[in-house]
Amino acid sequence: MGQFFRALYFHRGGSQESPMRDSFDADSIRREMLSLLRQQIEVLNSSSGPTDDQLRECYLRQLRLQELRDQLLADASNSANPVQLCDAA
Repeated sequence: MGQFFRALYFHRGGSQESPMRDSFDADSIRREMLSLLRQQIEVLNSSSGPTDDQLRECYLRQLRLQELRDQLLADASNSANPVQLCDAA
């Protein structure tokens, strides 16, 4: 549970005056989202099924994922260089 809660308190900096930093932060947010999703998959793919504690952690991860997604979308709508949620294929 410790690893998840360390990731939960990820804070983002950056400003419109610093496009390189904004790009780096968007990448950091994407990496955090992928990490959280991998943790979800690991728990849900468990052969023994998730415990109550693991389900609570999954719920908290989903809340964090929604916060990160909203942050990326807000940045995209406020930026001259829109942030993509995922890489174009």
